[in-house]
Amino acid sequence: MAERNAVSYTFLRQAKSLSPSATSADLEKLAAPFVATLELMGEVGRMLRDFRQTLERAGLPRTRFHDLRHTAATPMLAQGVHPKVANEMLGHAAIGITLDLYSHVSPTMQRAAADTIDRLLWG
Repeated sequence: MAERNAVSYTFLRQAKSLSPSATSADLEKLAAPFVATLELMGEVGRMLRDFRQTLERAGLPRTRFHDLRHTAATPMLAQGVHPKVANEMLGHAAIGITLDLYSHVSPTMQRAAADTIDRLLWG
């Protein structure tokens, strides 16, 4: 609700800044992005509600929707998916973000790296 109020407040503030000679077309043009934002917020709200209901029906613990990114990204990188592919799937602006957030070095990964170096050096 706070997000909707913030969007509405921003719209009203900008609408007040229109000149007195502004037409209804000017107001509609100003309103379009705010209306789209509110519609998207409604869709996101419905999606999150459906996600919570699905978890509940499946008997799974309550989980934040955003946590699914981590659930997908970490195993992808651990299984050798190229970081650039994971980066693009997650929509990060830079590959460093993906690597910093999701590439946790596990003992298994350290062992695999050591084995690779061992094979390269000693055959």
